[in-house]
Amino acid sequence: ELESIVAGNEIEPERIRVIPFGVGGERLGEPVHRHNAGRVQVVFVGSFYPWHGVEVLIEALAIARVRSSRLHLCLIGNGVTRTINEEKAKELGIENYIEFTGWLSKSEVAIKLDNSDIGVASYMRLEPFYFEPVKILDYMAAGLAIVASDLGQVRELITHGDSGLMVPPEDVSALAAALVELAEDPDLRRRLGLAARERVPTWDDTARRVHSICAEVVAADMATS
Repeated sequence: ELESIVAGNEIEPERIRVIPFGVGGERLGEPVHRHNAGRVQVVFVGSFYPWHGVEVLIEALAIARVRSSRLHLCLIGNGVTRTINEEKAKELGIENYIEFTGWLSKSEVAIKLDNSDIGVASYMRLEPFYFEPVKILDYMAAGLAIVASDLGQVRELITHGDSGLMVPPEDVSALAAALVELAEDPDLRRRLGLAARERVPTWDDTARRVHSICAEVVAADMATS
């Protein structure tokens, strides 16, 4: 989507390269062994804006808890919809199962992720969907089972049923069903989390791609000079 936007400004597609973010290698040590005393911890990291679908996630949790009462939710971040989201949790009667942390430091976020089981990226439907889904990279590095909206670059990171579960954007019922499926199947959570972890792009990968492009440009310049 981002490449298409750039190309729309009359730049030849063959001159465009979109290079994703990565994660630091320090996040890719030994896999985390989670012990949450019977609860299944769902986590969201990001700013609270309408396009991140936090309200959809809260509604999905309310439905999912009817079938799997072990589900709890940790919402890391802040933004314009936080008050609305807190009111929605109270309206649905699930405020005791949701933690609103506000913004946390990088190290604090890492601890929260390592103590979670499921990472959610509940993006709303946008056209074009040009976001870089950085939160998904964090979830992948932490080895979380991921549930994400089936949109844009998310499809390049997650393969449904292999390294995560994809659901239609804004579909509360589908998101709730995915949360229940993962809550009730720890082996599936572990399999998806390990697969995601193996596929997460690192800053070393990003650096190699930048270096390769620069080398191509230099070689082409030398060939024509």
